[in-house]
Amino acid sequence: MYSSSILTTLQLTLPTQRKPILNAYIRELLANFIGLDRPEDITPNQSFIELGTDSLQAVEFKAKLESNLDCSLRTTLLFDHPRMDLLVDYLIDDILPLNLAPPEETADTVAITPPRIDSDLRSVVQTQAIAIIGLPDYFPAPITRNRYGRKPWPANVCSWTHARRH
Repeated sequence: MYSSSILTTLQLTLPTQRKPILNAYIRELLANFIGLDRPEDITPNQSFIELGTDSLQAVEFKAKLESNLDCSLRTTLLFDHPRMDLLVDYLIDDILPLNLAPPEETADTVAITPPRIDSDLRSVVQTQAIAIIGLPDYFPAPITRNRYGRKPWPANVCSWTHARRH
């Protein structure tokens, strides 16, 4: 399941040490991508726009992250999470398939034990965010139209329609 070496490294470390490791990895990857000589020049709270990335580079870097982290990411990733620290938090907390605790450190259990699959439906459902959008007065009531083919204004919206009818 974990084909990437960075995913294996993150899985085998303690949860408190994962963000600094991923931060250093993405910093080095970004420095190589944009042509910086030293990854230390990129600070965690520096925005990607300050580093000179445009929309085309953002999409290309997103593709590079997808291939290195073996995951699917949104095209607007660097615009939704415009700083290194925000990107690392998002990847660790929401995207990467990491267990809460690292596995036992014996070589036999790591090699033999398959990844645990959680069968609890509630944990699967709670990971996906959905939006329910409703428009008032358009569904499910049938639309009545006036003689011009338009939906009439309600009588309480403006007083002149009510006065004109009488």
